[in-house]
Amino acid sequence: MIQAILVSNGHTQDNIFTESGRDSCNLPFIKLKDALKKCAIEIHTPDMCSGEPEIEIHLNVQNPVSTGYKYLILWEHEDIYPKNKIVPNYYRAIFSWKNLRRKNSFLLPCCNLDRPSGTKTFSEREIYFSMLASNNFLNTRNINELYIERARIINWFAKNHPMKFKLYGPNWNFKVRNLSIYGRLLRHFDRIFHVEDQLVKKIYCGYISSKFSILEDSKYSFCYENSRVDNYVTEKLIEAIIGGTVPIYIGPSNIGDFIPDECYINADKFNSLKSLYEFVMEITPNQYSQIQDSGQQWLKTNARNLFGIEQFVQVVVEQLVKDKNNGFI
Repeated sequence: MIQAILVSNGHTQDNIFTESGRDSCNLPFIKLKDALKKCAIEIHTPDMCSGEPEIEIHLNVQNPVSTGYKYLILWEHEDIYPKNKIVPNYYRAIFSWKNLRRKNSFLLPCCNLDRPSGTKTFSEREIYFSMLASNNFLNTRNINELYIERARIINWFAKNHPMKFKLYGPNWNFKVRNLSIYGRLLRHFDRIFHVEDQLVKKIYCGYISSKFSILEDSKYSFCYENSRVDNYVTEKLIEAIIGGTVPIYIGPSNIGDFIPDECYINADKFNSLKSLYEFVMEITPNQYSQIQDSGQQWLKTNARNLFGIEQFVQVVVEQLVKDKNNGFI
């Protein structure tokens, strides 16, 4: 049995290979471990590996921890994980969503498409607008970042329609600050002295253990990407479709290559939140169900080939087995 390790920030004691992740977020790596074991490759986190590994897989760019052959799963965009901006030359193969023409490419987010979809109708959903996000910001200013757009949505609804909007996620009890040095300094003191944002407090509903419990009860859910970069589609839009809500989305300019426009509301088409809100409020229950149906039809047809966990596992396993059979490992 060939020994392999998966190096990833914050993962020890094989916890990335267990069901402990929220909403089955670890499932891609659980299935990867099972598939590799069938090919006589045993993978663990570094602390659980007995002996020197022959394969070292990095989830995002990491510093080497063994003499094993290095492979990279380029999961996050460099705006979110800056170390991914410069990829070292010690990797034998790179698995990435960046260039879909490469052989070792896959599309994020590798969703659990076997999860039952939400079936509630418009009238059965009690939350009008929801947003599930962390109160984060990028470390540098970037024209592609969409954190500031989320902040605008939150402040606009808190001022204009607080009863129609519910915000979930960690740290929103603190003020939303901008990305300047001054803003970061204020954010630091907010946390030290527990300064709460009284405006956001009107709509903040706290942290939740399962995203789907909210998505399945929301008529509409804002699910903007962290960064607007071609091919970079994370779980946000797909999980909203699975939850049966109607997503309000901004993401890569080529999102239409993967998910039809009929499955969501493209917020980029509106010049203000006011015009977006007015448009949404005029959607009839029949029009609403048509958007839902489009999303569910997409899930049943093309979604698995694009964003299924199986595709991700196949891409990684095929390369490792090929190297193993050719004597490179």
